Amino acid sequence: MSYRGGLLPTRIKADLAPLIAAAEAVDGLAGLVGVDFVQRHDPPESVILEINPRATTSIVGILALCRPGALAELWALQPPDDLDAWLAAGESIRREIRERGPVYFEPSGRVLRLAELAGGGR
Repeated sequence: MSYRGGLLPTRIKADLAPLIAAAEAVDGLAGLVGVDFVQRHDPPESVILEINPRATTSIVGILALCRPGALAELWALQPPDDLDAWLAAGESIRREIRERGPVYFEPSGRVLRLAELAGGGR
């Protein structure tokens, strides 16, 4: 098995609740956390591989699809101080990712828009 990068936004409809619960169960985590998982399609299931106390490679794809400072604003809100504002900011970032995507990110961190790949820009 090897890591080959990723695609954002994903079309996988992962149930995030178990992933969030697993990260919340690790004492001392704060800020950006990477939860690496494999998504099975039939039956639909997320299998957690590891939880990292830092951002992981997918952050390069997320940053390529967000306006500058969006993640910093989300991080600065630090729930549960204002959970409603934090959830609204998170939804805004998800919307930006859906609107600006799709991108493919390689294990090296190189990010390519799918339009570049289709046009041979790789």
